[in-house]
Parts: sequence; C-alpha cells; structure tokens
Amino acid sequence: DVQETELMELFSSIGEVVAIRAVKDRDTKSVKGYAFVDFVDPGVAQAAITRLNGIDFKGRPLNLQKADSGLLKASAANTR
Repeated sequence: DVQETELMELFSSIGEVVAIRAVKDRDTKSVKGYAFVDFVDPGVAQAAITRLNGIDFKGRPLNLQKADSGLLKASAANTR
C-alpha cells in the first residue's frame, strides 16, 4: 500500500500541500486505492494533473482528476 507520506512527497514536488487523505476501507482499514489532495493554491491541482496524470507510481498508473469538492482526486488502477 502507498503511504500518505509518499503521496505528500510526490505532490509537494508540484506545489505546497495542505493535506492528503487516503481513503480506507471502514472494516479492513486498508487503503482503497484513491486519495484526496488539497493544495494551498487551488490552481496547482491543474498543474499536478498536467504533470503527473498517467505516470507510473509504485507500479500503478496514476489517474488524477478534480473532485467535485475542488480537491484533487488521485487514484491508482489496480493492475495486479
């Protein structure tokens, strides 16, 4: 599983991050494969999408999109 600290390192390379919340299964507490990223500057989310969408991260391609809340939604396709 990807740790929030690893995501923080990746997304901090694009801009200042306020918070990252990896979504976990309520029962198993395992990461579901997606997270929400909140940047200090909301415009940085588009830069993250442009620069990081589709890259390989920990063996899985990243899928980045703006969430309805305005946060960046990052997910990794399960290719295993």
